[in-house]
Amino acid sequence: MKTIHLWKGSSKLCLTTSSDNLPQDPIKIGCLGEILILLDTNHIVWFGTISSPDCSVNFTISEIKAVDFVCSNNVLYFLNDRGKVFKLYPDNVANVIEVILFEEARRCAHGHTTNSQHITVKSISGGAMGVLFLSDTGHLWVSGEHPQLDVHKEDEPTKVGFFEGRTITCISSGKDFNVVITHKRESDVLPTALEEDSKSDEGNVFSSVCSQCVSENIVSPLSPQTCFDTCPLGLPVSNDSPSPSTPTSRNNTI
Repeated sequence: MKTIHLWKGSSKLCLTTSSDNLPQDPIKIGCLGEILILLDTNHIVWFGTISSPDCSVNFTISEIKAVDFVCSNNVLYFLNDRGKVFKLYPDNVANVIEVILFEEARRCAHGHTTNSQHITVKSISGGAMGVLFLSDTGHLWVSGEHPQLDVHKEDEPTKVGFFEGRTITCISSGKDFNVVITHKRESDVLPTALEEDSKSDEGNVFSSVCSQCVSENIVSPLSPQTCFDTCPLGLPVSNDSPSPSTPTSRNNTI
């Protein structure tokens, strides 16, 4: 069993709780203004309120289950076990808002448009600059202020094109910097394709509704196409993702 010790300045805080038990075996703790956030081994999120007069912090268990969380610019972001990201503000922790990552519809070289899709996230990281989202396909999305990536004050996640052709394996954030570990996708991208990709991004887009794309994929199954709406055999995959115009402030299932 792990023991929790907290201080505010030079004063050690006494831990209390409104429930029968204090949070056990914490795996992560963060701060959102005057609110403490704690994640236990059961992936339950606790909120702690600091009381200055008696140097105590009262923890309250929430109904939020998360595999990870980050605090950035006075906003709490948490990731659940289904790859969905949510955010909340300290003045109203009951108002949980889903953060939706969408792959925008793209056009293939023959003029057909692919479907947009909802992106699943496998890890998050955050700091004063903003939040980094790593998708399950190894792509980087960011929100906030990231001038090095040409992203400026974006409230909603934006896909970063700087790392195209690479798979991102790890992300981390400091106060005023971010770290991204990547490697080349040598197994599924041919050298000649990398040269062509730098000339035309449309050449990598595969659309199942385009007969020419389907025909070319059958002739050359190893071509480095990015399939947005099909499986590797060229069969269409149903997509029940919500429309990009769906407001994110509606009640969402966590």
